[in-house]
Amino acid sequence: MALLWRGYCAALHSHPFKVKAATSGCTFAATDGIAQSLDDKPYDWTATARNASFGVLYLGPANHVFWGRTVGLERWFPGTSWPNVFKRVFVDQTTMMPVNMALFLAWPALWARDLNKAEEDVCGSFVDSVSFALCVWPVVHPFSFRYVPLEHRLLVLNACSLVTFSFATFVKGQACEDDGVCDLQRTKTIVAAATVG
Repeated sequence: MALLWRGYCAALHSHPFKVKAATSGCTFAATDGIAQSLDDKPYDWTATARNASFGVLYLGPANHVFWGRTVGLERWFPGTSWPNVFKRVFVDQTTMMPVNMALFLAWPALWARDLNKAEEDVCGSFVDSVSFALCVWPVVHPFSFRYVPLEHRLLVLNACSLVTFSFATFVKGQACEDDGVCDLQRTKTIVAAATVG
C-alpha cells in the first residue's frame, strides 16, 4: 500500500492536472457502478464511460484550477485560518457547486446532443440535488480546506463523494424496498449530482 501511495504522490507531483482528472474519472465510474448495481437491468458500460468522462474532462480539471494557488481559492484566500477557510467554502458553494451541479445533471443529454433534454434534466433535479449537496459539503469542506494539503484535497473529496453516494444510495434503496414506491432513477440522479459539490 505504501508503494502505491508513493507512486500516486510521485505521479501527482509530476502531472497534477492529469492525475486529478483520472482520480475524478475513477470516482464517477465507481459511483455509476454502485448506482447500476441497484438496477435489475444489464450493466450499461456507456453510462459508466459517460460518468467517468465528467470527472476526467470537467470536474477534476475544474477543481484543480478553481481550488488552486495560481488563479483559485488558495490564491484569493491563502492559509488555513478559519476566516479564510470559511470564505473558500462560501465562494465554492455559491459559485462552483451550482455550476458543477447543473453541468452534471445536463451531462448525459449533452452527450446525446439534446439541449432540450439537458435543460429538462437540470430543471427537474437541480433544487433537490443542491439541497442534498448543501447537507454534505459545507460540513466536509471546512475540514478539507483547513487540514488536507491542496494537492491531496481532490482525492479526499472524491473519497468523501464515493462514501456519501454509497451511503445515500443504500439508504434510499432500503426505503424503496420497505415502501415499494420509489423513483430510483431520479433518486440516483440527485444523489450522484450531490457528489459534485
